[in-house]
Amino acid sequence: MIVARSLTKHYQRTVAVRDLSFDVRPGVVTGFLGPNGSGKSTTMRMIMGLDVPTAGTALVHGRPYAELEWPLREVGALLDARAFHPGRSGRDHLRILARSNDIPLRRVDEVLDIVGLGSVAQQRAGRYSLGMGQRLGIAAALLGDPGVLLFDEPVNGLDPEGIRWVRHLLRSLAQEGRTVFVSSHLIAEMSLTAQRLVVIGRGTLIAETTVDEFVSRSATKFVRVVTPAAAEFADALRGTGATVRVDDDGAVLVDGLTSADVGRFAAHRDFTLFELTPVQASLEDAFMELTNAAVEFRAGEPAVAMATSSTTTKENA
Repeated sequence: MIVARSLTKHYQRTVAVRDLSFDVRPGVVTGFLGPNGSGKSTTMRMIMGLDVPTAGTALVHGRPYAELEWPLREVGALLDARAFHPGRSGRDHLRILARSNDIPLRRVDEVLDIVGLGSVAQQRAGRYSLGMGQRLGIAAALLGDPGVLLFDEPVNGLDPEGIRWVRHLLRSLAQEGRTVFVSSHLIAEMSLTAQRLVVIGRGTLIAETTVDEFVSRSATKFVRVVTPAAAEFADALRGTGATVRVDDDGAVLVDGLTSADVGRFAAHRDFTLFELTPVQASLEDAFMELTNAAVEFRAGEPAVAMATSSTTTKENA
């Protein structure tokens, strides 16, 4: 289990993390989400003892990481996909780590096979692609068969098959009773991987909850209706006080009524319905809505930028 209490980190005048507290429990995958610059990587580095907190504590199994006798046997982490000597082979990189923590060398080939690098284990790691480097980092995290695992953006550089493999790996590790803490900027992928979430913005806690509970906080909830009399149905529904609009594809979108309410209304008015679907926000929708105020780096509208560029080009011509 990972416990963070009042974690704070200052870099001179910059506050990267402020009074952050949360728990990461065993048996489930906990996703760590936040906009760019929100303090996710800094928080993970403090848990791993790589950054010293300005205030607060981060404990693994009740102790700071630096006090663990055999750290690789208790905590495995992938925080940097290129954290290896480029002149060493993938196998030699893992052998050195194994010797440092008195891990049997047979475990090296076991984890290389788990991550799919057995056939290239003798190649210099510096020649590995980004995706292969990620797999080597995951192998290093698994090397000591630890009960606690941290992964910072583990699917960067992986192809779709690799992303799916990581998803199943993380869930299987959690099902074995391990503590799995993973950050990612791929929100849709996190919705398929994590059961719980820790969400931060500008270094402070926004939410610590399950994925379902987080999504339910979003205001994006409506009922989608498909009917051959869309305009008439929409007009009739507006008389109930509901917010109604007709989508570009002809579907009627109803806000303010449940699907049961809409179904009963249609039955009483003899409207034929082809589809009646309650729609809930996705994890990505909920994340964007609930972290909007915490976004530090916000790009301009692409269409505006393109239009401006086009106008400038024509004027110069």
